[in-house]
Amino acid sequence: MTIKASKVNHRGSDRIKVDIPYNPETIRIIKQIPDAKWSKTMKAWHLPYTQTAYELLKKILPETEFPKIEQPASVIIEKKPEEKISTTPKDVSIEVSGRRIFLRMPKNDMDVQFLRLLRFSYWDKNAYLWIIPNYNKNLELLKEHFKDRLQSVNILQQFENQINSTEKRILEKDTLLIIKTKAGRLRVIFCYNPTLTQAIKNIPYSNWDANNKWWSVPFSDKILDKIKALAQTHDMSVIYEEEANPACNRKARIGFFDIPNYRPCPEIYVLKLKELRYGDHTIETYRSLFEEFINYYYRYDIDRIDESMIVAFMRYLVIERKVSTSYQNQSINIVYSLYSMLLCG
Repeated sequence: MTIKASKVNHRGSDRIKVDIPYNPETIRIIKQIPDAKWSKTMKAWHLPYTQTAYELLKKILPETEFPKIEQPASVIIEKKPEEKISTTPKDVSIEVSGRRIFLRMPKNDMDVQFLRLLRFSYWDKNAYLWIIPNYNKNLELLKEHFKDRLQSVNILQQFENQINSTEKRILEKDTLLIIKTKAGRLRVIFCYNPTLTQAIKNIPYSNWDANNKWWSVPFSDKILDKIKALAQTHDMSVIYEEEANPACNRKARIGFFDIPNYRPCPEIYVLKLKELRYGDHTIETYRSLFEEFINYYYRYDIDRIDESMIVAFMRYLVIERKVSTSYQNQSINIVYSLYSMLLCG
């Protein structure tokens, strides 16, 4: 992506014109620079012709070309030539722990403006420091911005994570924690790693819990072995645990990797629900429950499943899956109504 900046005179004032291809993330960053404006006549963004705006643009979008602004000195209109540059104080410290960067610094408007350009960064008024997500190139951008002012950059070899609703735990940076939950899923916790994250994301039906900072994936022996193998390729040690489950010997729901030829819900079924004007959330619930039912009898064609087999499936839900009463009742209603819908057309 090519970004070009040039000096222009717009409505009697010198400005920095920024020509960029359309990109929502880049535009979001540009808009946060103070006094950034869009010009319909120039069809471009323009910024104040100041040292602050110039430096921010260079740091947050280093790929920018400056064909008409060759030297920073040509942009400086806030600093008098006779001003003496004092020795740069080392007043900034950075600590990296897992997915977060903790930054301490004296208050400075230009620094604050820069930090606000880093997505999801925020000021923690209790700890009196800035917290920045440790992803993409945020750490490199911080180092480049503060340069000689850095007193220390400390990358911790441990990180803290909430492993359940009541317990936090300190984990080594090269550790991957897998917890099999009572709901029959795997909770996967590890320090930020973009390659490993993408691999986990590609597992069918995986979910990211942004509040607790963990991945949740379906449980099966194949998925568990796959995650362990991924950890080994990243030289990570694996800790595997299981949540205490008062409903012992409770069977997990049949998943994509548990049986051969796992069957999705028939499309005709979904179309019928849309025809009846069911909402998206209701359709997804019906689809999921009916999919569990037809895959319990994966050896049978759907039209060969009779009423006695439906009754047997309901016993299985109660005795082996140990589902709640509401889940059981919902399954009964959905299976009967939708199965009849498929047979009767």
